[in-house]
Amino acid sequence: MLKFEYVGQEKVFKVVIIRANRKQGGYVFGQLTWCDGKHNVTSPIVVKQ
Repeated sequence: MLKFEYVGQEKVFKVVIIRANRKQGGYVFGQLTWCDGKHNVTSPIVVKQ
């Protein structure tokens, strides 16, 4: 969980993406969604295999 104490504060986080199958090539599309119980912020993610 990332908790921010003040506006403009920066944090570092790590996203690990693991391929679910062994097919290689092409692109995989998804999203990362941040939720605080009231708001959702979604960032698209594209990974080239």
